Amino acid sequence: MDKNNFVTILGSSAICAAGEDKESFFYNSVKQNGPKNCRAISEYLFETKLDFPAFFLGPKILNKDVIRFITPFLEKNELEHCPNRTVEILLRCLYNLLIDAQLEPKDIKNKTVGIVIGTTVGSTFNNESYYKAYREGKRPYPYAIKNYLLSNLAQVIQSVLEVRGPTMVINNACASGTDALGIASIWIKSGICDIAIAGGADELSKIAYLGFSNLQLTSKYPCKPFDAKRSGLNLGEGAALMLLCPYKKSTQTKGFILGYSCTADAYHPTAPHPKGEGLKNAIKNIIEQAGIKPKSIAMINAHGTGTIVNDLSESYAIEAVLGCNIPVVSTKGITGHCLGAAGAIEALWTIEALNNLICPGTIGLNKKDPKININAIIQGEKVSLKSNIGISQSLAFGGSNSCLLLMGKD
Repeated sequence: MDKNNFVTILGSSAICAAGEDKESFFYNSVKQNGPKNCRAISEYLFETKLDFPAFFLGPKILNKDVIRFITPFLEKNELEHCPNRTVEILLRCLYNLLIDAQLEPKDIKNKTVGIVIGTTVGSTFNNESYYKAYREGKRPYPYAIKNYLLSNLAQVIQSVLEVRGPTMVINNACASGTDALGIASIWIKSGICDIAIAGGADELSKIAYLGFSNLQLTSKYPCKPFDAKRSGLNLGEGAALMLLCPYKKSTQTKGFILGYSCTADAYHPTAPHPKGEGLKNAIKNIIEQAGIKPKSIAMINAHGTGTIVNDLSESYAIEAVLGCNIPVVSTKGITGHCLGAAGAIEALWTIEALNNLICPGTIGLNKKDPKININAIIQGEKVSLKSNIGISQSLAFGGSNSCLLLMGKD
């Protein structure tokens, strides 16, 4: 492997239902005590008569330190509070990222900073009352328009940090967070920016909740990825960010991105290819990019939603390319499906697992579906990893398959 092609992860942070920082998130997954914060929708999120549980955070996202950090941004835009919950989650995560990387905004003022953030709709569709009033011929106060215009997540980070560089928001459904990290790594390798901040953020929105329910993909119980009795997914919310730079080895290094690949099934608007044809190609591509042998890969963090179709499709692809012995895990049994943030949250978790050389089991997986031949690790088990190289992969509506090849710190 050519280390000059490595993209270094200098810092990382996460917030989700499984933990409000990356340490507690990974610790709770290692404890294997079952799902946390999977419950009925609370009224502080939105009203619904549906009874599908979801994984979500409490009503208060911002603490005093984060509020102090973002006050200049709020004052400049004449805001009393953040435009929406997604922005709050993102900025809480950004604050923690700077702490983890031991940086202050002034440290990067003179650098070209690329910012790539994945999301679904950024919850800009949460202004239902405004749209309803407008359709009824009323003249509602245009707060919703201002909030919409201030909800570009990449530009929010750029404005808060007061930096310059390329920005991009990725809206590639459930693969958005993975794609954001992949595109940022390409920017770093191409010299487009000195450093990059990349990841994903999504709140639990009414649009997504009703949409997945209408597709009959949600479960009335905590999800059970790869399990014989799985009955669907649970939605979640959260964010994860990474600070990336060209290859360097230091005590600050958290890990490396070795490769990124994105392919398309061109099969169905929402369902993956039954045999995972696009995912097969994506896995093959990142292995070829890095110039490694398949046996060097120690684990796969799968998309693993807990739906019948997804889990079978993924298992076929993994078996075809890497065989049946490689440890496979899904973290959605403890985070829920965080949509545009899912890929970033899972990539961060994968780095933590690789640095600890341990793969905890899949929360909710008690008895594997006999049709699934891969080595999906069940809840309560822990597997020691033979190397610090792994894959984090995401499947999205539209047949998109995105994969990151990751390595823990040296």
